[in-house]
Amino acid sequence: MFNSFWEFRTKRSFYKKNMDKNLVNKIIAAALILSPFAVFAQVTSPPGAVVTSIGDIMRIVETAVNWAFSLLLILAVLFIFYSAWIYMTAGGELEAVTRAKKNLLYAVIGIVIALLARSIIALVRNFLGA
Repeated sequence: MFNSFWEFRTKRSFYKKNMDKNLVNKIIAAALILSPFAVFAQVTSPPGAVVTSIGDIMRIVETAVNWAFSLLLILAVLFIFYSAWIYMTAGGELEAVTRAKKNLLYAVIGIVIALLARSIIALVRNFLGA
């Protein structure tokens, strides 16, 4: 069957790699197939979601902005790490260095926009007196 130990070893590692890929593909396929069923788990009218005043609307908007703020900050930090990786691996290439600088600038702009979104909510809250 096998002429040597090394032939056995290489064929076994080849089959193991393919088995790992097949397992990952099966897990991804199962997640994609079963993900629509998560929609049926939603509640039609969540408790405490009744809007009776402007303060309730401001609370809902503030919650949405806080979620978006958190996601934007996480993405901005990941973008900063990515641009640092590009800069460190540029190896003196001018094009890669410029791309890293532009990515860093865009990440800082994203952080500024996220901070402005939070401050706009505070301004609207003070303006409406809610």
